[in-house]
Amino acid sequence: MIIAVNTNIPEDGLPGGMKKFFEDVYKYLAIQQPGHRFLFISDSQHEKSFTYPANTIHLTAKPRTGNFLLRKYWFDRKIPSILKKYKADVFVSHGNICSMNTNIPQCIIAHQAEGIKKSEIKFFTRAEMIVTGSEVSKKVIIEKCRITAEKIQVVYPAASEIFKPAGMDQKEKTREKYSDGKEYFYYTGTINNEKFFITLLKAFSHFKKRQQSNMKLLLPQKLMNGLFVKSLSTYRYRNDVQLIDIINEKARADVTASAYAVLYFFPEGDFPFTALEALQCGVPLITVAHPSVEELTGDAVLYADANDPKGLGEKMIQLYTDEDLGSRLVEKGIQIALQFSWRRSAELLWECLLRISYEIRAYR
Repeated sequence: MIIAVNTNIPEDGLPGGMKKFFEDVYKYLAIQQPGHRFLFISDSQHEKSFTYPANTIHLTAKPRTGNFLLRKYWFDRKIPSILKKYKADVFVSHGNICSMNTNIPQCIIAHQAEGIKKSEIKFFTRAEMIVTGSEVSKKVIIEKCRITAEKIQVVYPAASEIFKPAGMDQKEKTREKYSDGKEYFYYTGTINNEKFFITLLKAFSHFKKRQQSNMKLLLPQKLMNGLFVKSLSTYRYRNDVQLIDIINEKARADVTASAYAVLYFFPEGDFPFTALEALQCGVPLITVAHPSVEELTGDAVLYADANDPKGLGEKMIQLYTDEDLGSRLVEKGIQIALQFSWRRSAELLWECLLRISYEIRAYR
């Protein structure tokens, strides 16, 4: 079987760990299925890190899909031509889009199910199979696109194996590097407006006032803009807020595993990869009470309202003052994290590809 894959990275990037989805899942599939060929298609050169075994082919198909018309041309002209030339059996795409001009069976990886636009519904109808990251997303697709449940397969996300518990020596080393040797709460996710940033600072203030501790709050530098930095300059506990530059995934894994707790709030439609990363590192997590997160993490985390600074601060205090609670959450979290892996995700995706390929052949 020849599996063609759209590996384009959109201009605005990919949500959560979707880029890692390509790097880990497809690489695993190619290694585990040496008798099959994988064709990776992009509108630009693949990154050097995007390396795969001998049964893969990397194609750069111009033009760049920088606007709607070029994107439409790429999917309805360039992709069908490539699929025909290489005699592909299945085409896998993402970004809520597929080709409307090919008879090759198609599978859409729908990583932003909650944000499906009316103009995208036709692609979901056209594709033979939809893969999404949660039962919640599956229900959204069924309701919005009016397609049957049998056409949708849930393939849960997973944390990279690099995210794992850290020993005391590693924690001390990481804290010395990022938080002046002090324990810290690590915020990850998004900060898309000043109101939420102020909420986060107020929550930390509530914690500091009540506990009088040396605890720090770490924020990735990339989340900051001018307004946030200005707000931080007048903040009472500004010396306890550290803006850190995380240069790669290894550094992010170290910071996550060495945190006292992780705070994670994410945008609608995102895959909650980060929640699983914290759990896999054996670190308590405070996150938003959203159905797609609750489906994965259950009662292994503390839930807070992203618009309630006092409530968020109380959750931080609760973890700090109740060590037994933190231990219970860590134990539950590790057990949950063990249920998810990129290997399992890859196996489920492979089952989907086999199913649509063989079903279409049988029908024909």
